[in-house]
Amino acid sequence: MITPQWSIRAATGLDLNFIYATWVKSFWSDSECHKGISAESYFKTYPKVIDHLLSISKIAIACDNSAPEVFYGYMVAEPPIIHYCFVKEGFRRFGIMRSLMQRLECGKIFTHRTGELKQILRNHPEYSFNPYLLYTKGDIDYGPTKETTS
Repeated sequence: MITPQWSIRAATGLDLNFIYATWVKSFWSDSECHKGISAESYFKTYPKVIDHLLSISKIAIACDNSAPEVFYGYMVAEPPIIHYCFVKEGFRRFGIMRSLMQRLECGKIFTHRTGELKQILRNHPEYSFNPYLLYTKGDIDYGPTKETTS
């Protein structure tokens, strides 16, 4: 198998249609968080969440070295938080997500969990999932926390 050669670049306005379409479709098909929500409700309201996150986040694209218009994946983040990461299925397990994280100087906290991330979380205990960071504002300690007992 040939290992893909990629570079990481900032997203442009031309990239947003691809990001938007893959995010809304892949999150619907690969996430358990909206079980019990109708497709009509999801496709009518969830795109507003994506619109908001795209407007406030940094976005990086992993693309073919020789053809920057050929995407391998992308990451949408408000460092240190990663809101969404998408890597095309045939290009997973090559380190593309890690490269995107480095480019955006992200921590290892995710606000959206898909089936793929569920497996990553199982194999990498240093990563965490916290969807509530989507709803918070202000000064937050994003570091690991220890449970305390009183």
